[in-house]
Amino acid sequence: MATTRTAGRRTGFLPSPLRQIPRVLTAALLLRLFFVSRAGAALDTLLTQAGQTPGFAAAVLRFETGRFSAAPPDLLTMLAEPSALLSVRALAPRAAPNGADIPPDALPPDAPEPTPPTANPTPRAAAAPETPPVSPAASAAPETPESPAPSSHIREITLRPLGADGYDTAQGVYVKNESGLSVDMEAILAQTPSLPLVRGKPQVLIVHTHGSEAYCPDPQNIYTPSDVERTEDRRYNVVRVGKEIADALTARGLSVLHDGEIYDFPSYTGSYGRSLEAVTKARAEHPSLLVILDIHRDSIVTADGVTCKTSVTVAGETVAQLMLVVGTDGAGLTHPNWKQNLSLAARLQKAADARAPGLMRPINLRRERFNQHAAPGALLLEVGSSGNTLPEALAAARRFADVLGDYLIEQLESDNN
Repeated sequence: MATTRTAGRRTGFLPSPLRQIPRVLTAALLLRLFFVSRAGAALDTLLTQAGQTPGFAAAVLRFETGRFSAAPPDLLTMLAEPSALLSVRALAPRAAPNGADIPPDALPPDAPEPTPPTANPTPRAAAAPETPPVSPAASAAPETPESPAPSSHIREITLRPLGADGYDTAQGVYVKNESGLSVDMEAILAQTPSLPLVRGKPQVLIVHTHGSEAYCPDPQNIYTPSDVERTEDRRYNVVRVGKEIADALTARGLSVLHDGEIYDFPSYTGSYGRSLEAVTKARAEHPSLLVILDIHRDSIVTADGVTCKTSVTVAGETVAQLMLVVGTDGAGLTHPNWKQNLSLAARLQKAADARAPGLMRPINLRRERFNQHAAPGALLLEVGSSGNTLPEALAAARRFADVLGDYLIEQLESDNN
């Protein structure tokens, strides 16, 4: 922030003790990043409260610019009032992503701005109706990077529908339709996806538009963050989850290419355009690539700042919940075959639900296309949320790979008969 200097001294400031307040707050905010213990949780609460009032924020700014003529009244009251104005979340250096799935200059003039498929919905308690991701400022893309949450700030939830209200549903498959388009799920399930896979040639491409998305650190998986809830270390972000799926499919005899590039760092904006270039190049080199998985992780934060982990118990093991996101042409971008993508998602969802009830959240059908026009079997998969640990995400990834592997092998066998 610019200040006026005269003869080496800043002018228009209050006595020295008051000038130290912004510096103390800045130092405290930095300390917040290094605490994950209960003491850190208490510090988190105090710092959040400290910036929760526009009046307090304005006071700090006036101190810094020397425009406060006297100490603000009821300063302690301001400190105790809640907001996130000065929280690390509000001060995150990365701009909110625009979620566009192609370069902006390729958008039709009248097309609405695409938005990401994940956001910060207010989740319900376990076994409550599914709360769909809504577009905030931020997995499939996500969310404005959130503040890292100590374990005491994480709430475990299981998201599943309790009825058909608010969903397009058939044969036990639930779709949260946010596309604005009419969908007949019975007809979708009756449709057979056309995936003429070729033995011995690449069949599946795994990519990560937001590859830096990471999980809640646990004692065995502690990483150096490149941003809040993100890391470039491929051992701990969603690239590691993609590798788990790739290895599992390869072990089943399928031919898989795994693109481990990180397209959302250092710039989040434009990540879909960059990943689309990679997908287009891979398909040009390997026309046999028909199934494309874009692996992400979700982020769910309640209105009171609690980070949620979406999990379910399967065969005695706690695993992250999964969500398939299917794009459409509802935003005005060309995507004539989106119903085939939805048909594939519905079949995988039905098979997964039969094996592990609760593993899958309802399918999220969106207006944006998320690069899914690039292949007949293109899907976006959200593996857990930022409150989950990496082991929980890997466990869910293996179970999804089993379902997908069985389906693709069945397609190979039927095509060769």
